[in-house]
Amino acid sequence: MPDYNRIWFPLYVSDYLSDSNVQSLTMEEEGVYVRLLTICWKEDGIPNDRERLRLLCKGVKAKVIENVMRLFYVDANDNTKLRNKRLEKEKEKAAKFKQLQSEKGIASAKKRKQKMFEKELMQAGELLTDEAAECMTENEPRLNFGCNSVDVRYIPQPNLSQSQSHSHRERETERDLNPPPQVESESPTIQQVKEAFFLKRPVHWTPQKTTQEAEKFFYHYESVGWVINGQLIKLWQARVPVWISNDANREQFKSKSSEVPTAQPKIVIA
Repeated sequence: MPDYNRIWFPLYVSDYLSDSNVQSLTMEEEGVYVRLLTICWKEDGIPNDRERLRLLCKGVKAKVIENVMRLFYVDANDNTKLRNKRLEKEKEKAAKFKQLQSEKGIASAKKRKQKMFEKELMQAGELLTDEAAECMTENEPRLNFGCNSVDVRYIPQPNLSQSQSHSHRERETERDLNPPPQVESESPTIQQVKEAFFLKRPVHWTPQKTTQEAEKFFYHYESVGWVINGQLIKLWQARVPVWISNDANREQFKSKSSEVPTAQPKIVIA
């Protein structure tokens, strides 16, 4: 049985009035016919029983029911039901339209989720701390979000007056002469890396994809001793959204490359 909207059905006035079967009916028979059409649409068929049809039509004469029944046919799969040929076509149209609307709704929901993911990814990039900027490598210096590229190594300096600038330089000199003690940071376990990836994973990533990327991340930095440019990584968690962003850029580049049309050979007619 097709899935369609049973609240209303289309009535094409021109087709209805010009139909030869309708023109052969009396006014009483035509009223019974319209009533049975509405029941047939709502109940997905009418009973193949004259007495039941008389009751549905408020006790009309048996001859009226017989004349109207000829405009319906017996269902091939259920001989207890009668159907109307034109109504069945309209049911198929209504079912296809409902399916199309459902698919459009699903596609729209996916698009909204993707936009939310991109917004969250942008916020994650803005929240990168100074420590995250220091541990960026030369190969991965930027976060790309669509058309915008953010260099996290660039931290703008405020406008300082002459006195402020002088005190600022004094503080920098004091800091250089008395550097803070270096804190040894422990390298994470693979389980900790997986937990971090599952917290930051995009909505379209499956658990299997997330686990694979977490393992790639762990073994990549484990192989270099969690050291970048001769310095130990202080905040490895800050590199997780960068890794995810780079993967998204790679996927986007692959999809664009696959959409490049091939050149068609030119045909020269002498």
